[in-house]
Amino acid sequence: MRGATLTDADLRGASLRDTDLRGANLAGADLTDATLRGADLREATLEGADLTDANLREADVRDANFRRATMVEVKLYRADMHKAYLGRADLTDANVESADLTKAYLGRADLTGAVLGRATLTRASLQGADLTDASIGRATLRRTTLYKAVLTDAYLGRTDLRGANCNSAELDGANLAQVDLEGANLRDANCAGVNLGRAEVSGANLRNVDLTGANLREATLSDSVLEGASLAGAICRDARFEGVRLDGATLHGATFRNADMADASLEATSGARLTLREADLAGATLADADLPAVDCSGTDLTDADCRGARLGGGDLRESVLTDITVSQGTRCGAQTSAEDAADDAAAWDAIARAYNDLKGAYSEAGLVGKARRQHVLERRARGYEARANGSLTGYVQLGEGRPSVTPGQGNLAAYGAYLGSWASRVTTGFGVRPFRLTVWMLVLFAVAAVAYELDPGITEPIYYSVVTFTTRRRSTANRRSRSSTPSR
Repeated sequence: MRGATLTDADLRGASLRDTDLRGANLAGADLTDATLRGADLREATLEGADLTDANLREADVRDANFRRATMVEVKLYRADMHKAYLGRADLTDANVESADLTKAYLGRADLTGAVLGRATLTRASLQGADLTDASIGRATLRRTTLYKAVLTDAYLGRTDLRGANCNSAELDGANLAQVDLEGANLRDANCAGVNLGRAEVSGANLRNVDLTGANLREATLSDSVLEGASLAGAICRDARFEGVRLDGATLHGATFRNADMADASLEATSGARLTLREADLAGATLADADLPAVDCSGTDLTDADCRGARLGGGDLRESVLTDITVSQGTRCGAQTSAEDAADDAAAWDAIARAYNDLKGAYSEAGLVGKARRQHVLERRARGYEARANGSLTGYVQLGEGRPSVTPGQGNLAAYGAYLGSWASRVTTGFGVRPFRLTVWMLVLFAVAAVAYELDPGITEPIYYSVVTFTTRRRSTANRRSRSSTPSR
């Protein structure tokens, strides 16, 4: 039947197994439930044909035209569809498993719920195609065009998407576990809630991509571009982000625990309550990043550029702050999150050490005022550490009905150290805030002035006390001087 004209033919349920229909014209034909297994349909025209539930297993449909064809639940298992044209075709729930669709055109085709597992779609075009809930596991979509395609809730586990163009695609809720997206283009794509666990996404273009709530655990995104991307609430634990560009990205509530982000660029990123615990950010750029309440506990920030960054209110305990670059715009105030969670002396010790490291960084940059601020915070933390070390247990014990005092078992001295620290902080700001001392002096002068106004006779006892104090100090100094002078 090669080259036969069968336009609008009624071939419902027909058996055309292994038939030679090469170049035949079947436009508008009704092939519902027809059997075309192993048939040769190369260069055949099936435009607008109805192939609902038809069997084309292992059929050869290379260069065939299925434009606007109805192929609901069609069976194309292991069919050769090289360069086939399926523009706007309805392939709902179709079985295209292990088929060869190399360079095939499926623009705006409806593949909802279709099975394309292990299919080959190398350099195929699925521009604007609807693949909602489709199963594409282990398929090959290398350099495939998925521009504005809809893959919502689709399964693409272990799929080869290297170099694929997924620009502006809808991938929300899709499962891309262990997928290979090396060098792929996902710019402006919607990947909210997508699963990219253990995926290979190195060198990919993810500019402005929406990865809100996405799972990127153990994924590799080395040297990828995520400028302007949204990773709010994303889980990136144990992921690899070496050299990644996250400039201007939104990272609110994201988790990068134990992630490798060496030499990554997070310039001008924003992310409240971002978790970077135990991550490697050595050599990373955090310039102008707005990261309030960031958790950097145990994070390696060696050689990190923190100029203009906001890192206050978070947790910097046990982080490595060696050779970090700071500026006047760098804001590393009180570690509110760490202090709120501190419940023992060890925690306060770690907080104080972080303040000390920041003080050193500011001092090396010549930012004396900010270094003093960190000094005050460090001394305050040491005061709280002393309070945490304080103990009354063991001082007063009841033995044989009578109380006994055992000072060796308690630690009241720690409470004394805390009170001394508190007094120093309130009065002099630990010696680096002379304004407070000036205020206290003015208060004392005002009290004295008020006292004199109320009782002018108070000047005599004040004068007597001052003279007595200075005289006794002078006589004591003279005695010490004479006793230290060798006799002749």
